[in-house]
Amino acid sequence: MALKFKLKSKDEVPAELVNLYVERDGAWHLDVEGAVDKAKLEEFRATNVALMKERDELKQRFEGIDPDEVRKLADEKRKLEEAQQLKAGEVEKVVETRLRAVKGDLDKKLAGVSAERIRGS
Repeated sequence: MALKFKLKSKDEVPAELVNLYVERDGAWHLDVEGAVDKAKLEEFRATNVALMKERDELKQRFEGIDPDEVRKLADEKRKLEEAQQLKAGEVEKVVETRLRAVKGDLDKKLAGVSAERIRGS
């Protein structure tokens, strides 16, 4: 006879095995190290499968794309756009764009520090 990990009531526990079960959260659980409820295991498995699928889709979507090269190209594009704006006399626009970028970086850092302090409290 296979032992059940979780039983709803003490009445379901065979009398000779009652010393192997403990009451937790309104149910009777087999008192064993390392065992996990089947529902929890299924939840982990489903999450794992979903994450692996998401990872595979992202790998396929970005296959052959070098993130460092993309960042480099985006930086070059920004510099070319700034040069065109400067030639057109739009210095204020260039300064405003640079300030917005710096402010965005600072806001991200501030949010990170704030989150750390909240978790640390």
